[in-house]
Amino acid sequence: MWNLSRVTAPEELRLTLNIMLGQLKRQRLEVGLFAAEEQKHCGHKIRGVNNENPEWYKELCSRHTVNRTNKRKRYGKKHHDTKISRKRIMETLGRLGAGKESKSIYAEELLELAKEVKEEFDADGMPFGEPIKTDHEEDKDW
Repeated sequence: MWNLSRVTAPEELRLTLNIMLGQLKRQRLEVGLFAAEEQKHCGHKIRGVNNENPEWYKELCSRHTVNRTNKRKRYGKKHHDTKISRKRIMETLGRLGAGKESKSIYAEELLELAKEVKEEFDADGMPFGEPIKTDHEEDKDW
């Protein structure tokens, strides 16, 4: 059963939680249509990914999947949906990042993910919380 105990984030994870919230606000799965490399007919397009969810969010969603069968699809192909509500995850990250109590069923799991994210940043030796410059930003005279 779900654990609905009240959880507060430790001080050392609050910055990580706020960065995770920022990632979730900026990064969202977006799929677009692109011209196919091998045109099979006039105006042939294929789907491609424009933007992806953060890795930690993909992992969280993959832990909480629900199988469903769509009768309209061929051969009863199974689809994987997630029980995760992006809005609720953002609310929980906001509360935990602000040092407030949360009684979300995902609070403890988000704290564990925040520890993993922080360890990855520390292992890479990257200054945590500092924006990373991309190639096109270095060319600008700001």
